[in-house]
Amino acid sequence: MKMDEKTKNIVSMSPRLVCLSTANKEGKPNVAVFGSLSLVDDETLMVALGDNRTFKNLSENPYASCLIVNPDTRGLTMEGCRLYLKVKKIEDEGETLEKVRNVIREKYGDAAASIVKHVVYFEVEDIRPIVDLGGGDKSG
Repeated sequence: MKMDEKTKNIVSMSPRLVCLSTANKEGKPNVAVFGSLSLVDDETLMVALGDNRTFKNLSENPYASCLIVNPDTRGLTMEGCRLYLKVKKIEDEGETLEKVRNVIREKYGDAAASIVKHVVYFEVEDIRPIVDLGGGDKSG
């Protein structure tokens, strides 16, 4: 699904809070906060991961949901969106992974960069508003 300009602006805003929810093959959920989520193109997002529960879940079950919130907003005027994602590809080596590690190294140091082991690309399957007062998806 192609993201509109409003959604792309939300994905790229700063500050932001990004929560990525995954589930393993048995359906046991996990949610984690990520700072590395980035826009690749109009239909693709990328996140850098270590060998953690989120990566394990995505290796078993390619579906995820992502909540992006402007932390300076509240209640019915809260800014953000909900994205429903599916893994497109995972890279465990290569130029992109090294670029991501270098960005993390510059911001947080070598220890943080060494944790990053994977780059996961997601296709966006659905987009919903952060606050839905009945005008969103009618399926539930």
